[in-house]
Amino acid sequence: MTECHYVSFNQDATSVGIGHSTGYSLYALNGPPDLSKKIYEYKEKRDICIIERLFSSSLVVSVSLQDPRKVNVHHYQKNNVICTTIFPNTVLAVKLNRFRVVVCLEDSIHIHNIKDMKQLHVIRDTPPNPNGLVDLSLNDSSIIGYPVLNGSGQVNLFDGNNLTPMKGFNAHDGPIAALRFNSAGTMMATASDKGTVIRVYGVPSGNRMYEFTRGMSRCVNIYSLAFSGDSTYLCSSSNTETVHVFKLTKQEEQSAESRQQEHGGYMDMLWNYLPTVRSKSVATCRLPAVGTRSCVALKIINNQLHILVATNEGFLFIYLFDPESPECSLVRQFRLGPDGEADSNAARQMLLDANEERRGSKTSLNSTGTAGPSPPAEPPTEKPKTAAETAKKSKSKQRNSKSGSERDFDADDMDDYPPLTHKTD
Repeated sequence: MTECHYVSFNQDATSVGIGHSTGYSLYALNGPPDLSKKIYEYKEKRDICIIERLFSSSLVVSVSLQDPRKVNVHHYQKNNVICTTIFPNTVLAVKLNRFRVVVCLEDSIHIHNIKDMKQLHVIRDTPPNPNGLVDLSLNDSSIIGYPVLNGSGQVNLFDGNNLTPMKGFNAHDGPIAALRFNSAGTMMATASDKGTVIRVYGVPSGNRMYEFTRGMSRCVNIYSLAFSGDSTYLCSSSNTETVHVFKLTKQEEQSAESRQQEHGGYMDMLWNYLPTVRSKSVATCRLPAVGTRSCVALKIINNQLHILVATNEGFLFIYLFDPESPECSLVRQFRLGPDGEADSNAARQMLLDANEERRGSKTSLNSTGTAGPSPPAEPPTEKPKTAAETAKKSKSKQRNSKSGSERDFDADDMDDYPPLTHKTD
């Protein structure tokens, strides 16, 4: 059975990538009937431990356990490595947006221009960051957030566009375990190493906007945080079987803004020391296994919010969020990686049976990989091309007729990629 090393969603949760012992696999996350469809399988380099895709483009960045200091920029549709860069130490994390590539080492953060992979700046002598905790905002500012792991809960911010430091903020009393920007780059969610409290701060102000309690009965390791596209919801996964969904209410956000406008930063600083009423999750998802490292994403499918959970064991779980129900229902699950080609219902059933005694009930899978009775099959229909799609295709052909730096890079074009021209070994 293939060993999985890494799993991640791209920036807008339109695809998921999984690194494994034989290479990496890419899946498109579409609407029904094909919620998850494999679009590429890379087998030229083994033991891929980092795999990140830039939106819906053909640009994929990967790192392997065999060469942990080397970052490969890959055009997967042309099946060629268009650039490689070697770093002084092991690469722990890579983040992408339309402008920057951020590579995190234990003691430094390297900022590159995505169009030619030219190194623009290095944040040196950072406190030890053995877990490679870093995030990159998707907006034009390309704000980089990373923790100060010296026993404090400080978060540092850096303007990746102008290459200048920004004012950080103290998020927790203890070390940071997870952090994540929203899609607009105006908020950051953080969790401490205890995992009991999750907070949301304004960016770049650093004002606390929301505070949620995940649970006080036990400390957990928060693995992943994710906002919905409209920043209305936030979800978290941990080493427990529960994924929590929190709602960001406008009332709390407006009160934080009014405090800042009326009283300035001093009043907001005092507010942070006052007792806080912590909101609880509005819904939860139950995973069939405990202790599995996972990442989460929130995605609209058929005008309904879904929670996507991908685990390092190679499974993708899709849950439907119902605002009227505290429990999200599991609607589909898939086996990712090379082993997903075979019938994997038996393997998935083993995961469900693992917690049967703890739950006190057993869930069975039908032939479609869903929990419960099989839904009626819907024949796939080919969606007619719209005028916008036809225009986009014509625009892509015109753009591709240019060469080098003359043509614009479209991060959402499957056939496009940054005009990288150099290759460094």
